[in-house]
Amino acid sequence: MAAAEQHWFDLYDVGLKTDPYPIYERLLREPPFLTVIDGVEAAVFSRYRHVEEIYADAALFSSVKPPMAVQKVDYFSGNQNVAFSDPPLHTRLRRALNPAFMPASVQRLAPRIDAAAADILAGLQGRADIELMAEIARPLSQRVMLTELLGIPAGDHHIFLDLAKALFTPGGRPPASPAAIEFERCWAAALAYSQAMVAAEKAHPSNEVLGSIVARSGPNGSLADDEVVSLLTTLMTGGFSTIASLIGNAFVALVGRPDQLALLRTEPELLPNAIEEVARHRAPGLFNYRFPTRDTEIGGVTLKKAMPVYMLQGATSFDPEMFEDPFRFDIRRQPKRLLVFGHGIHHCIGAPVARLTARTLLRQALDLYPDIALAAPAGELAYSEATQELSPTTVPLRVRARS
Repeated sequence: MAAAEQHWFDLYDVGLKTDPYPIYERLLREPPFLTVIDGVEAAVFSRYRHVEEIYADAALFSSVKPPMAVQKVDYFSGNQNVAFSDPPLHTRLRRALNPAFMPASVQRLAPRIDAAAADILAGLQGRADIELMAEIARPLSQRVMLTELLGIPAGDHHIFLDLAKALFTPGGRPPASPAAIEFERCWAAALAYSQAMVAAEKAHPSNEVLGSIVARSGPNGSLADDEVVSLLTTLMTGGFSTIASLIGNAFVALVGRPDQLALLRTEPELLPNAIEEVARHRAPGLFNYRFPTRDTEIGGVTLKKAMPVYMLQGATSFDPEMFEDPFRFDIRRQPKRLLVFGHGIHHCIGAPVARLTARTLLRQALDLYPDIALAAPAGELAYSEATQELSPTTVPLRVRARS
């Protein structure tokens, strides 16, 4: 294939958040392609089979970013983390997290998620107008990830909220810029807090999740202390964003479709299906990327070693080869394996918690409110500027509680 030219597709098109379906439909009619993104030659894949193949071959497609690659979404500024590592480092980091996110462990968390959601909704009693993201989705996701999962007091949440905001600043962080200075400040604060958590857990074990990670640290463990801190920071900053995004997208998708919401009320057993259809139709993560470890070819595209390879995982859910009538939102659809939370060794470890939290909140909201409506047109909602993230920043609701 010839050298890349600027393609019609724009990775940073706001339409990917506000109305991605025409973009996806066009992409899925065309073959994969080379283009120029951020001044660098890159490949773009939208088809399910290609993205699945790239995700599945961690030896050929590395998660470790070469220097100066993908600057606009370089969230961790080169700091070690499980998302952007390869085996054997990734294997050690992931193994430390696995026990806390096994199905049995997630189910043990269910009563606490249920209580947290009920508590937040109770605080809104008597209100007819609610702002979902600020008053429910973000507080609940923070409470689940930071308090219920990791035992961090509410008064200390701001440390990790500040870091998450600094991490996901759009447009990158040029050296010595105000954004870079703020990131370093937030990172240092989160690092110091995480180190104190690790020391306290070693001295007086008390937290199941933290304990399972800390138990693998130290001179005789598989993890160094700085690796433990890296795991905690990645988990805390990334986890609550995914949960809040899935909740926001669930309400936009379902409340914005009264027929589907009515069907869910009539057949509440469809709730797990409904959340899967939300994740398919409005993936919290729009894309991901990898870097070939050697020259290779996939889908008719010649890839050079270390070039950015973008996987539009949001588009894969509309591939007609995998999904019948893919642009139709239908909570009766038989779920299939999605790629929106990744695949293979980098499948999002917190996805089960995000699904459980969204299901729990939606179930409680439907029980509490016989009437739920969007208080603004869906097409006018604002979305996060974080490049990879599909997350509404405000979702105004109008509700009526049972009398």
